[in-house]
Amino acid sequence: EPSVPDGDPGTLQLQAYELNQAGRHEEALPIAAQAVELCEGSSQVNPCAYALFEYARALRLTGDPNSAINVLHERKQRFPADQPQAVNEELKLAREAARGGGESDDD
Repeated sequence: EPSVPDGDPGTLQLQAYELNQAGRHEEALPIAAQAVELCEGSSQVNPCAYALFEYARALRLTGDPNSAINVLHERKQRFPADQPQAVNEELKLAREAARGGGESDDD
């Protein structure tokens, strides 16, 4: 099994990203959550803004869009200048999912 150096948010963020990209959102979720925890109080865009994004994405795609929305709001507060369009796009998807939408993404 892959060994993750404990306490390295960069490694964890990358792993969460790769799992999300592979559609393995349940596996990405705890890894992203750990990266976010390690990033507490950090202003580093890489990996901390990215970790919040992957965490939000994993939350939304495992059926918890409301938590995803909260995480994205935190990301906007902490990293307002980093990729605002991508964040707003993800926020839109989370809001649609929270309203019970998402019939269109059955690929």
